[in-house]
Amino acid sequence: MRPAALAAAVVSSLAAAIWLGGLLALGAIVAPTVFHNVSYPENANAMTLVFRRFDLVAMACAAAALAGEALRVALRVPSGRLDRVRASTWDPAQGSRGTHIDLAGGA
Repeated sequence: MRPAALAAAVVSSLAAAIWLGGLLALGAIVAPTVFHNVSYPENANAMTLVFRRFDLVAMACAAAALAGEALRVALRVPSGRLDRVRASTWDPAQGSRGTHIDLAGGA
């Protein structure tokens, strides 16, 4: 594996780990503690502030993971002409299914 691809994989993995770890910490530790120890109107306000702050972390992690994966894809060496054909005929409206080209002429 190329050093740049390895670095991209590490960045993507760390971003996903931070994101999921933060969700786990908020859901399993912070939210129950705040809702148990703080009275009603203040606990909702406190958790709103916590989730707003975590949204910044989550979006940064998502951007880092996306950038890392995009770099990994960009560094991948195409295996041949078929990859270029698939890439040139891919339709985003069809999503991950790609475009089906019937070479046999059947329906």
